Amino acid sequence: MTSVVQRWLNAMASADIYEVKDHLEDLTKFVDCAREELLASRALANELPGMFNSACSLLYAGALRSLYVDKGLPKWVLADRRNSEGGERLMPDHMAQDLSIEQARQLVSGIVADDAQCTRSRPVDILVQSVGVCGDDGLHMVSACVFDRRNMAAVEGEDSIVLRFETDLASNLIPGQVIEATLYTLGDGCNYIDAVTMIWPSYSPLDYVNLY
Repeated sequence: MTSVVQRWLNAMASADIYEVKDHLEDLTKFVDCAREELLASRALANELPGMFNSACSLLYAGALRSLYVDKGLPKWVLADRRNSEGGERLMPDHMAQDLSIEQARQLVSGIVADDAQCTRSRPVDILVQSVGVCGDDGLHMVSACVFDRRNMAAVEGEDSIVLRFETDLASNLIPGQVIEATLYTLGDGCNYIDAVTMIWPSYSPLDYVNLY
């Protein structure tokens, strides 16, 4: 798609359409940005929320905990195993469908206490601000804030939050992206997400404001 746009811009510039010709360099940079972010958004859509966030969702509060059964595996895994002919999954592939309680505990070990309690959960827009280097725990600390799409700015009066992601996810996170998800906060201050519904690029379209 972006290659089509670039060819169209080049053709317009060659035809001496001054609105394009005089700004071709800036327009090309925008197309390059779109190409990079569309690929990143596609990758994130297939992988978010990631293993650490899925583990928290299973152990503390979230979509995975609500589906958990006492046999040690999420319901959709058991359903898939019972239905040898396949069928519709209850959750998408990237929601860590083979994650057990013990595996989840190992993923959060040393980061979140076993007895941590969820103090708040809410569906929000999360604006990515910066992506940190990988730590000893194999996770990247990502600085973000809750985004107010009405004003296209961070929500006033709210502190920045820190989220954790694996390297394959962090490599596709770009400052300025907006992630629609459910945000959870634990009593120790740890934040995590699940139920991701959309990843918006940093150049969000104008009609994004009018979704309300």
